[in-house]
Amino acid sequence: MTDLVEFLRARLKEDLDWATMAKNQSGSGDWEPEVGENAPTLARVRIGHDRFFESIGEEGFAVEHIARHDPARVLREVEAKRRIVDDFTHWQPHDPGFDALEPVVRLLALPYADHEDFREEWKP
Repeated sequence: MTDLVEFLRARLKEDLDWATMAKNQSGSGDWEPEVGENAPTLARVRIGHDRFFESIGEEGFAVEHIARHDPARVLREVEAKRRIVDDFTHWQPHDPGFDALEPVVRLLALPYADHEDFREEWKP
């Protein structure tokens, strides 16, 4: 399980780094969707005081998705997942907590199944 924990920590570090860069570049980690009267024809995400990501056409739904996965949310998710992984590393395979958390850690790694370093045996 050590390899899985190392893999998961590396992916969480990448998520943390990207979210931090996006937050620093935009000046704000809380992005807000702004959908006009013609939605979904024109929509945009406010990513800072006066910066926007705009989407025109049928892709307007992407704006809501982008805003829902803003840097602030990603940073909170990384922190929550790190805490679970850290708790897991305190258990030994013969401890009851290990059996309870092992499937959870495997599930946390599942979104990264398309990563080249992911191993099939880690799937829950």
